[in-house]
Parts: sequence; structure tokens; C-alpha cells
Amino acid sequence: MNDEKLKEINHIIEQAKAALDDSKFLIENKKFNIAVNRIYYSIFYVLSALALKYGFKTSKHIQLISWFNKNFINEKKLNINYGKFVHKIFDLRTRADYDFYVKFTQNETMQIYSDVEIFINDIINFIKLN
Repeated sequence: MNDEKLKEINHIIEQAKAALDDSKFLIENKKFNIAVNRIYYSIFYVLSALALKYGFKTSKHIQLISWFNKNFINEKKLNINYGKFVHKIFDLRTRADYDFYVKFTQNETMQIYSDVEIFINDIINFIKLN
């Protein structure tokens, strides 16, 4: 992998970490629905970094998730539960953004945050080791 591509991958990983950090700030300030949005985007960014490493580019969320499932979940390169997990967080983000009656609680949002933090770290480690 060339230095420019590695630099871009690392930049996207930093975006993923920043989005997760933003979500922590939002949780602390009781902005739970917005926090769920940023939590999801941390997943989107880290999967985008993974995709870039393997030569796949898209700005479409569902295409990225489908590519991830096909190449890493179906092939059992990563925890098979991560496929459903990513879909679940995508659905939660959609509800947080577009369902005017959804109100996430602090406990729900903290659990989502904790689960996604583990996911993000696993994907970053996978990127660096493979």
C-alpha cells in the first residue's frame, strides 16, 4: 500500500474516532438522538477506511454495509454478529434522525456507545493487522 493511501486511511480512522468522541460529549450534554447519529457515523467512517484499504469506494451507506457483509461477515473474517450489529445501528440512526417521536434515553445511548466503541477498535485493529 502506498503512503498516500495509508495517509488517507489514517485520516478517515481519525474521523471515526472524532465522531465517537463527539457522541460522548453529546451524551454528557443529554443530546441523545444527535449522539446516536454521531455514533453511527463513527461506524460509517471506519467502514469507509476499511473499504478504501481494499479498493472499494462508495458514498452510499447501504452499499458500504452490503460490501462489508459480503466481504467480511459472509467470509467470516470478522465477528459474524457484526453484520446484524451494523444494520441495527444504521436503523437506530435513521430513527434518531427521522422519527420525530423517538427519544433515546441516556442508558440506551451509553450502551450503544459502548458497543460501538468495541466495534470501532476491532475494525481499526483489523485494518492495521491485515
